[in-house]
Amino acid sequence: MATASSIQTASTGYNVLNVSECKHFRINHSKRFADKKNHINGIENFCSQAKHHMSKFNGVLKEHFGLFLMECEWRFNNPKPQAQLRMIKQWGKQYLTCVQSLLSFLASFV
Repeated sequence: MATASSIQTASTGYNVLNVSECKHFRINHSKRFADKKNHINGIENFCSQAKHHMSKFNGVLKEHFGLFLMECEWRFNNPKPQAQLRMIKQWGKQYLTCVQSLLSFLASFV
């Protein structure tokens, strides 16, 4: 998370977040729902989408959870399927270019 980031949370359920390098704002819903720009809609939306996406896999192994969460973050930050597909195709082309370069390099030793 970028140092200039700010985090808004509502309950102690979010205490597991590492917010040491961020501005952390806690909203007490029993007093008010939001305080100017400080609200929790963004993280609750992300958590909801992440749970929905991961439910398709009927759970994930603990050691793979971070990768699944990173995929959810990527999908959340790139919500349009057309843009996602374009990026995946671009990564595929870059990967193939790297593999072809590596194979050409290795072939020079044969």
